[in-house]
Amino acid sequence: MKEINEALTSISHLKRSEFKSISISLPYDLSRKISKAAYKNKRNGVGPKSVSAIVRQVLEAAGY
Repeated sequence: MKEINEALTSISHLKRSEFKSISISLPYDLSRKISKAAYKNKRNGVGPKSVSAIVRQVLEAAGY
């Protein structure tokens, strides 16, 4: 989970209307790690609080 949180960047400047909903399939272990990170962030009130937000920020940090 530490690796995921280190890769995150802020995208708060985007409006909800600028998003497109998609579906992706992830390996079970990766999906579980991301879900746990989102839950931990929600509980602690820091960082992205959903799986979508985590995936979005990691992809953006990777240059996509």
